[in-house]
Amino acid sequence: MKRLLILTALVVLSGCGDLSNSESRPTYNSLKASLSDSLEKWHALGVADYSYRLEKNCFCDLTDYLITVHGGQITEVVSNPEADDPKTVAADSDDDILTIDELFAQTIAWANRRPDELEVTIDPTYFIVTRAFIDHREGTADDEVGVTVSGFKEETGDKK
Repeated sequence: MKRLLILTALVVLSGCGDLSNSESRPTYNSLKASLSDSLEKWHALGVADYSYRLEKNCFCDLTDYLITVHGGQITEVVSNPEADDPKTVAADSDDDILTIDELFAQTIAWANRRPDELEVTIDPTYFIVTRAFIDHREGTADDEVGVTVSGFKEETGDKK
């Protein structure tokens, strides 16, 4: 039986509603509607220049990037930003390097697949996905993927 688990949707204070109703869990359609609503609110903020840390954890590896976006385009990516030797990498060097809009698209695509488990957390200030965890098929080894966004910072000034 398919199950959908949406934890800690921090959007209660933002008026988006609590997505973690344990008695009657939302459908995939309501999850996609909530994500679309958050995406609209994100766009309404008009934030085109920002940086954030994206960590992706799956069975095969852990990726950790500090991503800088200007004008909606990725302009800089630092791999392993807290390491002794962080490396600047090309934005197209890894499919895990995403803008916030692309992260929304990925999360909605995951919901479209109707996985056995999908957990999503939305930030109440910027309405962005700050955590997404998917288990495509319960009982299948090594198909879980987790994404965490942290350190989101709106950039100001001319950074060309």
